[in-house]
Amino acid sequence: MNTRELSYENLYQGHGPFKGHPLCEFCSERFYDDNALWSHLRKQHFTCHICEKFRGVQNEFYSDYDDLEAHFRRRGNSQKSVYRDLTG
Repeated sequence: MNTRELSYENLYQGHGPFKGHPLCEFCSERFYDDNALWSHLRKQHFTCHICEKFRGVQNEFYSDYDDLEAHFRRRGNSQKSVYRDLTG
């Protein structure tokens, strides 16, 4: 194996359950453990409260408010119908 083939996975394969510190794919920041990553996601990123409440979607995060707003636009009429049902 040459040095180009030496990856993190190759180095630690078969050496216990540790898979490395979890990565926030939005920020490219690593955290000590999954709990720290989840805390970061809930504080720094966004979820769709409509999808969570009415569609049962959990743990789907958006990087920033612009990304969440794009999600609202993609969902379009289906989000509006849920909102109309809520407001009468």
